[in-house]
Amino acid sequence: MITNHIGVNEGLVTIRGNGHTINGADQYRIFHFNGKGGAIENITLTNGLDRALAIYQSHDAGGRLTISNVVVRNTAAGSSNRAIDGGGGKNIVRISNSAIYNNQTDGVVGRSINQITIVNSSIFGNTDDGIYANAQSAEFYLRHVTITGNGGGGVDYDGGNELDVRNSIIYGNTGKDCRLGWSGTKVSVSGSIIGASADESCRTGQSSENPLLASSATGTYYPLLEGSPAINAVSCIVGVDQRGVSRGCPCDIGAIEFDTSDTCPTGGGLSPNGLAWVQRQENCNRRPGYQWRKGRCVAAPLPTSTLIPTERVSSCLSLPAGIEASGVNKWTQCQMVLGHQLGNEELAAAAVKTLDVWGYVPPDLRVCFEAAGGLFKFIDTGAMPRVVSDLSPVGDGGKVCATIDRPGMVVLLLGPPAPMATPAPTATSVPPDSWALSGCRVRTLYALNFRAAPGGDIIGDAPYNVTLTALERTTDWFKVDYHGARGWLANGYLEAIGTCG
Repeated sequence: MITNHIGVNEGLVTIRGNGHTINGADQYRIFHFNGKGGAIENITLTNGLDRALAIYQSHDAGGRLTISNVVVRNTAAGSSNRAIDGGGGKNIVRISNSAIYNNQTDGVVGRSINQITIVNSSIFGNTDDGIYANAQSAEFYLRHVTITGNGGGGVDYDGGNELDVRNSIIYGNTGKDCRLGWSGTKVSVSGSIIGASADESCRTGQSSENPLLASSATGTYYPLLEGSPAINAVSCIVGVDQRGVSRGCPCDIGAIEFDTSDTCPTGGGLSPNGLAWVQRQENCNRRPGYQWRKGRCVAAPLPTSTLIPTERVSSCLSLPAGIEASGVNKWTQCQMVLGHQLGNEELAAAAVKTLDVWGYVPPDLRVCFEAAGGLFKFIDTGAMPRVVSDLSPVGDGGKVCATIDRPGMVVLLLGPPAPMATPAPTATSVPPDSWALSGCRVRTLYALNFRAAPGGDIIGDAPYNVTLTALERTTDWFKVDYHGARGWLANGYLEAIGTCG
């Protein structure tokens, strides 16, 4: 317990708590920073009054404060009503692997000229907003953050200059999950789950599906439940979660990984494209009675008499303005990435835009960027070490496009205008020759489209690792019976069993 707040007025300071707790006894503010910044590490701040942690670095150069592995809880209400308050200077604050919860206040407040980055952290159970910004100069950057169960809103951006959210959950708050109070706020959101109560500009292109968080917190965070749409849903931005536990591959949305038994392939790949990953999936599917599900090898239930397709939407259909991906299906996933995520310093310095494509990549998937021209590089994330190659650019009415046939990163560089695409010749539809089969079965190696004819309309889904009776085939397609429904599956994604011609 302390008898008054600790003021930091000069120079840089580092406070290492070594796991200890400072208690403000509901009477005192605990820390008041008014210097050049520094760091606060591995400490719990509880029962502070008004503001447990105030950051007022008002000198000309501003201050940089790093807050890591810190818990701020049970702050008592006061005149300012903020658990962590940044204001009064050109401050840059980074909060990582921390928890701000159960405060009788707003969780994190940004005012004046403030840039606040929050990574791998949970903000929940505060009586007011999880995050509040009330000045046009405030900037918030959220990466793998979970904001839930706050009594005000999740994020209340009443006057912030920029809100940039990646791979985060903002869901289940009493007020709006995200509110923008100023039309000038620049908003960028990707790979996140944002509640339907949020303003449209916060949630456009994002899932509003229930993330299936546990009904109560486990200490300083909310775990994900089995079946959560946040599991294995995004490329990693950071390699560990709030607890410091290595993230899976692909990563889960939010502060906490559900299951870390499936780590990224050797080489640090940020997408589930490595050869080791693919091999593990195929080995699992070959085990009798097992199937690959949500990134894990689990016991497979026996097929039921009714096909119930799992609803899934490709993230490639909701990309930021100026980026398009066509020729995708529901298992194809895309995310715009920043230069430092390329793993290649030379390309990172020259890149204009980059799109990471993973999951199932159909042949001839087309990626387009809004630009008059440029050059393309392709980073094959399925190779270890990663291989960089050229792609042929094609101009298409104010866009420059390239085609890929496997997972990887498509990188646009500055360059001359691209040659215009020439119209493809009209194909003549000729039904393929087919022949009947007897004693043939096939097993699905992937989740597949179920088609009315070879290459025809999609009429349903066939899941991983089911064995079906084959009735007929062409060179490239098998006609199968699946619980009384008959349709065609592509030969390249099947294992033939028996006499299959």
